Formats: sequence, C-alpha cells, structure tokens
Amino acid sequence: MKPGLVFLVISAGIISVKLEPYIQSNYKSESSNEVYQQTLYEKLWESGLDIADQTLQTDFLKQMQAGTLKAERYINFTLQDIYYAVKVTKILNRLSKRNFSEDETDLQQFFSKRNQSYSHFADTLLIGYSLKNIHELRPWPVIDNYVRSYEKLLKRNPLYFAVGMLPCSKLWPYIANKLTIDTSSPYYHFKSENEHDGSKNNYESLLERHRLKISERQAKKIFQTHMKLEMQFFAEA
Repeated sequence: MKPGLVFLVISAGIISVKLEPYIQSNYKSESSNEVYQQTLYEKLWESGLDIADQTLQTDFLKQMQAGTLKAERYINFTLQDIYYAVKVTKILNRLSKRNFSEDETDLQQFFSKRNQSYSHFADTLLIGYSLKNIHELRPWPVIDNYVRSYEKLLKRNPLYFAVGMLPCSKLWPYIANKLTIDTSSPYYHFKSENEHDGSKNNYESLLERHRLKISERQAKKIFQTHMKLEMQFFAEA
C-alpha cells in the first residue's frame, strides 16, 4: 500500500479478482485418505458469497464507485482501518511467538508471515497519516467487536484464527474487482491496490493439510461472523 494525500485511497484488506470456477475434480486431503468435493477454503467462501454481494450494495461503496463519496467519510473509514490493522498486528505478534508442535511448523510460518505483512502495513498507514500510535483513535463499535472476536479466537485452536483472517483477505479483492472505477477517480487506488487476491495461495493448502483438526460447522460460523463484521464496517462508513 502506498500512503498519500486525502484522496489517495488506502485500504487494509486484500481483495479478490473474478471468482474462479470451483475445482471440479475431487480433492484429497494431505492429512488423510479422505476425498472431498471441495476444499475447505472454497466451501467457506461459498458460504459467505451472499454477504459479499450485500457488501457491494452498501452506500459507501456505491458512492465510491460513482465518485461522489465525500472525502471526510473516506478519511474516517481509513482511520478505523488503521486502528484495526494495528490491533490485529499486536494479536498476530503474540500468536506468532506461540510454541507450535512439530506437525504445525507450517502454521507457525503462516502466522509469522501474516505478522510481518500486517506490521509493515500498519506502519505504512501510521506514517501516511502522521500518527505515532492509535491512542487518539476511538474505534467504531463494529471495529471494537471485530478486534474482540480476534482476541477470543486467540484462546482457541490457532487454525480457527486463520479461518477468522480469511474474510478480510478474500472479501476486499472481491469488492475491488467488482467495482467499476475510472482511473480519473480519486478512489481508483482503492481498486488498483486491492485487486490482487493472494488468499488462495496463503490459505487453501494450509487449511487442507489440517482439515481433520477443523470442525467445518465452527469454521463456517467464524467465517460468516467475520464476513458480517466486514459488511457492517462498510455499511457504517
């Protein structure tokens, strides 16, 4: 992300491109001989696709696409994004230092990389908005609830924390690729900076390797809860 002036849109998510067709062939879990029709990553996204489409209908995104979104609304949105990024970075830092078992070294590497990525992004946002810290920022209720949800997940199997991070990683690229924003728009950077969807590479194989340790029902509940929090964030902006 590139920090800039008021009209340069800075976003803290990751955003997805056109939805690729779901894998038609069966998928064999690396942790067992069980064969699945879809990966867990695909099933989770499918379960939240309606929420993603509802998010596109929020006034904030409609105004952004039309080029009529007031700068003040976008600035307030970004400040909340900064608060979220800094808070989640701190949680990830704690999680990345946890002792993982020998068969979970990939999980440790995953959280270490996520921590580095979020830390760099949070620092960029703070510098871009000339903020030393987030002490002067008061979180909106939806952001406060989002951070609290991550705190609760920290007490559970770390695989569920990874599931909880997927909505942000997948939804923002989906939104960016659905929005029709001209290069002359002050919000074009929101689209261009978030179009790349790295969620499949970061999450799919990880979740599949540990699929037998994950309750699909619980994973869907967490995923949909965080998808709704993302939608509420855009709705309240």
